[in-house]
Amino acid sequence: MKKFAILGFLTMLLIVMWIPSAPSITEAAAYPYDEGTLSYIAAEHDHSSGDHEHVGGQNLMVAMRIAEIIAAVAIVGILFFRYFMWKSDEQAPYGFSQKAERITMIIAALIWAVSGIARLSMLSDQLGGIPITTIATATSIGKIAMLRPAGALLILLLAFAPKKEQAWARPLQYLAAAGLMVTFPLTGHANAAETGAFGLITAHAIHIAAAAIWLGGLVGLFSLASRPSSIHRINEVAGRFAKWALPSIVIIIFSALWLTFAQITSYKQLFASQYGFLILVKTFLLLLIIVLGALHRLWFMPAIEAAVSPSQNSSGLSSLYAASEANKSSGASVQRLLAGVRAEIAVAICLIIAAGWLSSTSPPNADVFNSSEPVHWHEMGEEAHMTLRVSNGYESDEQLVRLMVWLPEGIGAPVSATVSIQSLDPAKADEEPITVPLAIEEETGNKFEFPGFAKYNYSAKGAFADLLLPNKAVVDITDSAGNEFHYEKVIGGPAQK
Repeated sequence: MKKFAILGFLTMLLIVMWIPSAPSITEAAAYPYDEGTLSYIAAEHDHSSGDHEHVGGQNLMVAMRIAEIIAAVAIVGILFFRYFMWKSDEQAPYGFSQKAERITMIIAALIWAVSGIARLSMLSDQLGGIPITTIATATSIGKIAMLRPAGALLILLLAFAPKKEQAWARPLQYLAAAGLMVTFPLTGHANAAETGAFGLITAHAIHIAAAAIWLGGLVGLFSLASRPSSIHRINEVAGRFAKWALPSIVIIIFSALWLTFAQITSYKQLFASQYGFLILVKTFLLLLIIVLGALHRLWFMPAIEAAVSPSQNSSGLSSLYAASEANKSSGASVQRLLAGVRAEIAVAICLIIAAGWLSSTSPPNADVFNSSEPVHWHEMGEEAHMTLRVSNGYESDEQLVRLMVWLPEGIGAPVSATVSIQSLDPAKADEEPITVPLAIEEETGNKFEFPGFAKYNYSAKGAFADLLLPNKAVVDITDSAGNEFHYEKVIGGPAQK
C-alpha cells in the first residue's frame, strides 16, 4: 500500500514539474503546430472577454469551471473537517465519514475527467481534428486536465490506508490536495499576468484553499447541528472552527484584494465591465457571510452553551426541571444556528458560482476607461483577436489610432493589417473612406493577456474621424497562412460626446 501511494505521489509530482516545460509538437515532428498554437484557444477559454463567447460555448465553459472549483473545495473541505475539526473516533456527522470521503474523491475525479475531456475535445475540433492525446501532452491546459483526476484518485488511494499507516498517508493527502489547488491559478488570470505571476498564482491558490477550509468547516458544523445526539459536541467543534474561520476569512479578503488590484486599475472598471460587476457581487456576498458568521459567533453559539450548562450545575428535582428547560432552550438555539448556517451555505454556493464565472471572464483593460480614448473595440475569434482604439482628438487636431492583433505563436506577424474609417454623415456621403497609415511598432510578440498568442502593435497619428458623428470602421487582417479576417463596426456618434 505504502509503495503504491508513494509511487502515485511521485508520478503526480513529475507531471507538475512537466507542465511548464512541455516539448512543442513541432519538436515531436507529429503535427505542424507548436505548443502556442495549441494553447491559445485553451487560454481563450479561461481569459475570454465578457462581451464575447468562448470558443465552444461560454456557458458550457463557465459551468465546467464552476463544477471544477466545487470539486476542489469539496476535497479540501472534507479533509479539513475530518482531520482538523472532528478529531474523534466517534461516528462523524453525515457527509463526513470515511465512506463519504472516498465517494467525494471519486466524484471529483469523474468531474475533472469529464470536464478535461470536454475541453480537450473542443480544442481538437477547433484545431482540425488533432488527437486529444497530442493536445494533452503538448499544452499546460492538457496536462492539468490529466493531473486533476489523477490527483483525486491518489487522494482516494490514500484514504484506504490502515490506521497504522495514516501517519504518512495523511500528509501525502494534504500535499496532493495543495497541488490540486495550484492547478486553478495555473489555468486562470494569475498565470496570464505579465508581471508578478508567481505572487498572483500563490495568492490565488491560498485564496481557494482558505475558502475551502472555511466552507468545509461550515458544512460540517451544519451537519453536526442537524444531529440531535451531537448537540453536546457543537460548542467543542465550533470552537475549533472559530480558530480557523477568522484567519481564513482574513486570508480570503486580503488575497482577493491582491488579485483584484492586479486586474482592476480604476474604480470605474467596477461599474463598467462584467468583470467589475462580478467583483462587486463577490464583495457583497463576502460581507453578507461575515455578518452571518458574526451572528453565529456572538449570538447563536453562546445561547447554546448557556442553555446546556444549567443542567450540569443542578441536583434533584431542580436538575430535572433545569434539564427540561435547557433542552427546550438548546433546541431553539440549535434551530436558529441551523437557519443561520443554512443561509451562510446558500450564500457560499452563490459565491463559488460567482468565482467560477469571474475566473472565466477577462479583466478590463485600463485604457477602455481613458476619457481621451473613447473608442475601444475588441473582437475575439477562433484564429485571431483584434483590438482597435481611437482617441477623440478633442484637445488637439491629432488623433491616435492603435491596432493590436493577436495571432497564434509560430506563424509570424500579419502580412497586412489595414484600418479604414468612413463618415456616415449624409452630408459626407460622397467622400471616400480614409485609410489609416498604420506602422508596426518595434515591441511585438508580447503575450499580453492571452498565453499562446503573439501580439502585434500598430499605430498612426492624424485626423481620421469626427467621433461626434457616426463612422464606419473597417479592419482587415491577413496572416502568413493566407487567412483573412474582416471586421466592421459603427464608431462615434452621440455616445462619444
